Amino acid sequence: MSVLQPVSDEVIQAGDDLAVAVVHRSRATLFWIRFRRNKPAIFGAFLIGVMVVLAIFAPIIAPFDPNAQDLNNLIGPPTSHHLLGTDDLGRDVLSRLIYGARVSVAASIVPVALALLAGIPLGLIAGYYRGFLDEGLIMRVVDALQAFPFLVLALALAAVLGPGFLNAMIAIAVGFVPGFVRIVRGQVLQIAAQEYIQGARALGAGDARILLRHILPNSLAPVLVQTSVAMAAAILAEAGLSFLGVGVQPPTPSWGTMLTFAQSYIVNKPYLAVAPGVAIFLAVLGFNLFGDGVRDGLDPRSS
Repeated sequence: MSVLQPVSDEVIQAGDDLAVAVVHRSRATLFWIRFRRNKPAIFGAFLIGVMVVLAIFAPIIAPFDPNAQDLNNLIGPPTSHHLLGTDDLGRDVLSRLIYGARVSVAASIVPVALALLAGIPLGLIAGYYRGFLDEGLIMRVVDALQAFPFLVLALALAAVLGPGFLNAMIAIAVGFVPGFVRIVRGQVLQIAAQEYIQGARALGAGDARILLRHILPNSLAPVLVQTSVAMAAAILAEAGLSFLGVGVQPPTPSWGTMLTFAQSYIVNKPYLAVAPGVAIFLAVLGFNLFGDGVRDGLDPRSS
């Protein structure tokens, strides 16, 4: 005759941890299956990978120092020695293009990370607590920021803060915050009304636990998609601010500053604008294609 033994809390906890691990692994597997079906997304990931490799190994890959001057070869055409020619100070364009990838990689990470750090908490607070914090304060500031076009707002903030890479990153980040706040807030409004949230609250779970353990993890899918889109926009915005003189300052290599130089010779030497222009195009294209793949990978309807 068997006797039923009570199950210990350790066994229950171990079972819960195993179930969570299985669910997470299943989600990751399904995401990868959906993502790899999207060939453009794979190509986008390849483009991003190439840019990151150039940024990390620029001192090894670049044939010259990006600031080394060859005064005997000013604005030289492409040759076997300088594959993309030289600029008005005799600097190798290919080397500056490779080192410029460092600025673009940083521009795709820093402002988006700052916007996430600000936008996610504000979106959680606005969607969960509602009331004055939501309609009276947070969303009114968001509406005021979104009244300005993104690039206009970034340019105005960069002009106020002063030229420089860090100031440009802050200006771009401020422009991204409203989008993240709205996305997170919308997700919180939907998830907070679900029965399992009401059940967790009835069992005595505090607001912090509900927000961090239940609502936030289930709100991340659209945030991840928006993040990849924002990274592409950040590269474009950094290039635009540098082109206008309020971003990265010379002699630091940047694709935007390279275009600023090239515009003076666009008629007689158009090849000077082709290299940085194509680099910006491919970087933005890579993140957009990758973002589409992430969206499809997170969408169960694409199975």
